[in-house]
Amino acid sequence: MIQSNIQITGKPFLTLTAKILLLLVLTILLCRFTKNYALIPIIGAGVFFALSYQRGKALIFYLLLPFLTIINPLILPKVGFFSAFARGGTLVMSVALLISAIRSPGKQALPFGVMYLYLAVAFLSSLQGYFPLISLLKIVNFLVFILGIHIGTRNLHHRPNDILLLRATLFAFAILIVLGSLMTLPFPAIAYYTSLASIISNEGIQYATNMMGSYGRMGLFSGLTIHAQFLAPMLACLAGWLLCDMLLIEKRIAKLHAILLALIPVLLFMTRSRAGLLAFVVMLIMVYFYCLPKTSLPSAIKGRVAGIMLSFLVVLLVGGVILEAKDSLISRWIRKSDDLSEDTRTLNEAVTESRQGLIEQCLHDYRRAPLLGSGFQVSESHREQYEAGIINLFSASIEKGILPLMVLGETGILGLSVFLIFLWSFWMGCGNKRYIATFTLFVVLLSTNMAEATFFSPGGGGGILWMICIVGGFLIDMSGVLQQRDMRGALGPT
Repeated sequence: MIQSNIQITGKPFLTLTAKILLLLVLTILLCRFTKNYALIPIIGAGVFFALSYQRGKALIFYLLLPFLTIINPLILPKVGFFSAFARGGTLVMSVALLISAIRSPGKQALPFGVMYLYLAVAFLSSLQGYFPLISLLKIVNFLVFILGIHIGTRNLHHRPNDILLLRATLFAFAILIVLGSLMTLPFPAIAYYTSLASIISNEGIQYATNMMGSYGRMGLFSGLTIHAQFLAPMLACLAGWLLCDMLLIEKRIAKLHAILLALIPVLLFMTRSRAGLLAFVVMLIMVYFYCLPKTSLPSAIKGRVAGIMLSFLVVLLVGGVILEAKDSLISRWIRKSDDLSEDTRTLNEAVTESRQGLIEQCLHDYRRAPLLGSGFQVSESHREQYEAGIINLFSASIEKGILPLMVLGETGILGLSVFLIFLWSFWMGCGNKRYIATFTLFVVLLSTNMAEATFFSPGGGGGILWMICIVGGFLIDMSGVLQQRDMRGALGPT
């Protein structure tokens, strides 16, 4: 057995992380000062590395496109041909990764098989849906994105340099999002862009900054990202990735991991996102009850980690009770209102009101065509908007409610049945191959779709969540395969 001789933890990892962090910052600045034309060499580099069979470097550039898409527009304006570059770049790099996959033998791959069957059902559904052409374009867009992930990550355990590179990239990304978001706090127009976007558009940044006080403590913190509803689920996913990485790869309580993990709940609370809180709680449950028991950590360290997580939950609950009793903070957060005296809604209405319309729309789509649904990622209004020139074939955005109802409305009973089979096959595949991190983070990814379904939206907030949870989870599992292989090699033949 040949050892990899690549150290995926320790000083080499931290040094590489620092270099990639600098690269991420420079990329944002280059795109900003070139009006996004810097995306052309970025896409070109991704294609070059893919065709040169340097998949680790190719996947870094593949990650950059969804990452740049969610950056706060006051930091990176989405001017010029940004959207076309981002969508086209994903397609071209996916094709390049597909070509490079020919030289990647082995059986370590994400269990995506049934997903392709679901997309075939979505194709049939879309033929009789609201707007077939838009649906078909979106199916192709999601298909090439998934193929890029599926093919780009296959048999990463054969490429230890790529594992180190990708792990350092995701860690650098976590540092940038967490610390970068904190650094926006002295600039309210940036930090609270979600709350101030319309004022900034109409009156300018300075006026919006002066107006920030009128939002009280209920401003929606978006930090380095374009929206609080992008930042919150991303923070939950990053927390899950950091915990899995620390438990399965570092196998110790690493200081920098711990610092980031301590800051994330604070930022998450500042977003006022109930969906983000739900995803964070699901993440803690999955790590505590599934991931932690399956790690090879010594019992003493397992006990210490479990104790820290339980202590955190207790502090969270007790702190919530105290803050609610003292200042009704939890009630104001749930209702997203500072003036409780004027809010006559019941608690259930306050929680569900913002999504009720989307839920009803999904049910309307289902009733229109119960067996096959009303088409992949389209709405009834798209045809009218297209004819009025409000949207085009490549800019038909969609907002839908919780994932199961979205799947039911778009692809009907047949599609929902196949999607449930996909979930079962994915979880079984992860279980059979001991993909502990991938399984854990996939559940977290699904939980982020219980308020706003971004599962099939790689061009929006969904793309970056797929990269963190699925690519990030799989590279952690492949790091484990690599470590086991090196251990067997060090022991020699038995």
